[in-house]
Amino acid sequence: MIKTEPFGRANEHSVDKITLSNEHITLSLINYGVRTVELKIADRDGKSENIALNYPDMEGYLKDTSFLGATCGRVANRTANHRFTNLSGCHELDANDGEHHLHGGSEGFDKRLWQYEIDHDALRVTFTLHSPDGDMGYPGNCDVRATIQLDHNQIITTFDATCDQASIINLTDHSYYNLTGDFSQTILEHELWIAADHITPTDGTLIPTGILQPVTDTPFDFTAPRSVDHPSQFTAPNLGYDVNYCLRGPRHQVQMACQLYDPASGRQLTLYTTEPGLQLYTGAYLSNDKIYGKFTGIALEPQTYPNSANTDHFPSPAISPDTPYHHTIRMVFTTRND
Repeated sequence: MIKTEPFGRANEHSVDKITLSNEHITLSLINYGVRTVELKIADRDGKSENIALNYPDMEGYLKDTSFLGATCGRVANRTANHRFTNLSGCHELDANDGEHHLHGGSEGFDKRLWQYEIDHDALRVTFTLHSPDGDMGYPGNCDVRATIQLDHNQIITTFDATCDQASIINLTDHSYYNLTGDFSQTILEHELWIAADHITPTDGTLIPTGILQPVTDTPFDFTAPRSVDHPSQFTAPNLGYDVNYCLRGPRHQVQMACQLYDPASGRQLTLYTTEPGLQLYTGAYLSNDKIYGKFTGIALEPQTYPNSANTDHFPSPAISPDTPYHHTIRMVFTTRND
């Protein structure tokens, strides 16, 4: 079943909430930023609760600084010194993170009103957006499509884009999950596994150094399931995790990236992606929006690597008239009794 209802107003236009539901999942999205505003999943006892951090109304999303539930683009994550160079020259992007460019800029895709079409039979909604040449500094007219579908206990998201010039793109979902369903609790007791043997360590401004660092014998090792909490990462002056993992296996094939499990509720999220990276962010700055405490949600963002436009040996974010963009994210929700 799919239903729509008014949610508020943004940019002098009405914002709609679209709710897709079946016997396993109830997912609500708004067309402002293609944001997840509710995701209800049952626990091991059959109790269904929302596990995606959200704001109570449209005002929260208009003031948001945490990209809560958003689709980020044109290029998610950070681009160093708000610029990149390709065959058409050096392109200056919007600087919205100090000297850097973050998640598409101050008016990125997360702050746009997307058009949408509903397919009731397929339990699917398709959002579309046109990003004109020069938008936030990006070259080329870019047409973007985000398709979100429920399939039994899965949410399947596909991002597609075309561009009439050589440019760059990197789209991701920036939802925050707390599998307990109780947002007064942190996610530190969640158990996490990531299919990655290396990370891209960063400097003090969260720009990758270019090194591929092995995770073995470091706090970044999630090659075996363990709790998110780690003494060296969650005590001063550290602020938890905010780092990209280099996923195993070839790009452009759907592969398991990570698995998140809450022992208290039994809920488990298994995430698959066609992209080569996964940003792990444990919500150290969620309290900035004065709705949630720090570490009350975990973001698992499939992506190309941060600053890949300026790092030749990183997977390329290039798009051109001859190379369209495609990214699939598949999230599978199950329960466990252990």
